[in-house]
Amino acid sequence: MKKEFLLLMAATAALSGCLSLDDNGSGGGYGVTGAPARDLSVASVARVAVRHAELPTPGGKVLTAGVLFVKRGDIILGACWDFVDTVYTRAGFPRNKRSSVYRAAETGPFADPALLRPGDWVMYRNLPYGEIGHSAIFVEWIDFEKRSALTIEYVGGNRTVPGRFREADLTKIFGIVRGTE
Repeated sequence: MKKEFLLLMAATAALSGCLSLDDNGSGGGYGVTGAPARDLSVASVARVAVRHAELPTPGGKVLTAGVLFVKRGDIILGACWDFVDTVYTRAGFPRNKRSSVYRAAETGPFADPALLRPGDWVMYRNLPYGEIGHSAIFVEWIDFEKRSALTIEYVGGNRTVPGRFREADLTKIFGIVRGTE
């Protein structure tokens, strides 16, 4: 039942326009599975969400909450940090149930990207947007060698837009937080 419910949620998000791996919806590049051609079909993205949300880990719980946010189009006014903080709290990981896996200044030194696990809160330099600091929830690698990852995020800036799936360049990671039980 949980699998069908999550599949429906991801499909609804994709059909509602909430689901995009880039700002113009063009795709291109590498697939979620690492294949040369990106498969952005509803079924493909739903499989990614279901696979990770079923993990019996804190990250699986975070991803379940994150997928719900995307599906419902929940609006959290504030910054990207506020969005991820709210998802973590609603997943059952308030601030006292989180651990820092890696923390440095925004200028580095940067984390080994192999440290990331599905559901981790990742803080990184958003290279396409002036290298500003940004927060998102890591889902999985699209292309590890190119540091291209699928994330759940919010654009920030107090904009009234919901969270979304997005392809992110995680070349410069300066923080990783994980829920603890």
